[in-house]
Amino acid sequence: MLTSRANLQGPINKNKTSFILSARAFYSPVLQLFKSDFTYGFQDYFVKVNHEFAKKSSLSGIVFHTNDLLKAGLLIVDEGEKKSNYIKIGWSNTMYSLIWNYRISSGMNMRAQVYHSGYYYDLGLNVDQKEAKYSMNSTNRAMINGFDLNYSVYRKIKTSFGLQLKQYDFSTGEGAFKDFGIGVAGIDTVFAGFIEKPLEGSLYVSQGTHFTNRLRGTWGTRATLFYNGVKSVSIEPRLNLEYELKKRISLVLSYARMTQPLHLISLNYSDMPTDFWMASNTRYAPEISDQVSTGANIDINGIDRIDIIGYYKCFRNLLYTNQTIPILLGNFSEREGQFFQGIGRSIGLEILWRHDGGSLNGWISSTISKTTRNFSEINEGQPFRFGNDRPLFIATCWIYNLTERINFSAQWFFGSGKPITLPGQKYSLDGTQYVLFDYSELNTYRMKPIHRLDVGANFSTEHKWGTSTWNLSIINVYNRQNPFFYTIEVVKEPNANRYELRANQTSFFPFLPSISYRIMLN
Repeated sequence: MLTSRANLQGPINKNKTSFILSARAFYSPVLQLFKSDFTYGFQDYFVKVNHEFAKKSSLSGIVFHTNDLLKAGLLIVDEGEKKSNYIKIGWSNTMYSLIWNYRISSGMNMRAQVYHSGYYYDLGLNVDQKEAKYSMNSTNRAMINGFDLNYSVYRKIKTSFGLQLKQYDFSTGEGAFKDFGIGVAGIDTVFAGFIEKPLEGSLYVSQGTHFTNRLRGTWGTRATLFYNGVKSVSIEPRLNLEYELKKRISLVLSYARMTQPLHLISLNYSDMPTDFWMASNTRYAPEISDQVSTGANIDINGIDRIDIIGYYKCFRNLLYTNQTIPILLGNFSEREGQFFQGIGRSIGLEILWRHDGGSLNGWISSTISKTTRNFSEINEGQPFRFGNDRPLFIATCWIYNLTERINFSAQWFFGSGKPITLPGQKYSLDGTQYVLFDYSELNTYRMKPIHRLDVGANFSTEHKWGTSTWNLSIINVYNRQNPFFYTIEVVKEPNANRYELRANQTSFFPFLPSISYRIMLN
């Protein structure tokens, strides 16, 4: 069995209280059938209970949790001997939410929400058969109290305004380190990492209107106060306009400023979710971005539609580090010198064609983009490609309904490889096996392009008690070995004190056929 899932929903008290319960799981042992050095598994569940107090009031409670664990084999070759090593990564998300909706009048609604969300990340590393274990916890917890009012008048005006309060609790870099094998024996220590508990409050307003019969739009602004040892105030205006050029053709134009007091630090060595958050403080200002986009929406015949959007986005006060290993090892004792602030730019063109009608439905999308970063202290002050810079990405998905009970689906995507940093040179210490890598330039290499084809078929049968469906599917039809991350293999030449570096690609999800059976009860 590869995956399993269950979904159950129904009434608790008729016309008053209802519930939804769903859960999924992925079982990694099946990957061993394909001689993979990967083990991976995940589980998640979702619970929602909704109660209607009256026609004007309802209360909903939501619980969501997901957990992923990945273990990948690494390879180091020393004098012809292959040694078993591995990297183990686990991450999880937890969210609790309580939402109260109240209709004040026919034109005014109130929505109040209180929630807690937490993100947890752990890294384990075993190297060269020596007891070198490292554990890092990167925790983002956010307790948010939100109060929203939505008010609409007539058909041409819709106004919304609200208040948000947030309390964060970050703990990053907590870890343990024992005998890493770098020539110093008996190391056994614990890293405390750092803890931050900033506060944030926001007021926002948004209004949509029809200026003329052909011109409509939405404008709004958000004011935010953020405190983490120092106060910072930001104003974020935004404007969206849509002009109906002809009956089936409209032009769009938008501008938005965004301020983010929380910096997402990317550790640039894989596509795994190993990033962590760091709050703005007395040294590092909040990130600011300004984006302008324009395009056209074309309804060809009521069935086919084409959307074209071009955008330009510039960034200020971006935070970045090139000290991947110290960060992973929880070395935050001098973190002020490990982070730098700079600027960035992103420009792109997105095209989406949708076909809705008849037995065949689907879409094709294409994105051409470029994303760069620039820091005076990094990469000799020269701009470099950022991790999400992918010049080309194409995706398509189609569903064909042969009958009301039988349908077929196929989806395919292609994307340029992610920019990564690999060592350009190596240095050995007195001819020993300990090799130092030189990462002089950032993101000069790209992973191989990624592409994959998935297909499936559903066969449904109606019963008195409900509907049953058999699903046959194949993930990665042509067994494309897409790169997940790269590791550096150190190979010592026989009878010589010289070492070679090889970049080994680790892939995930080979050709995987599956069959599932689903039951939906009336």
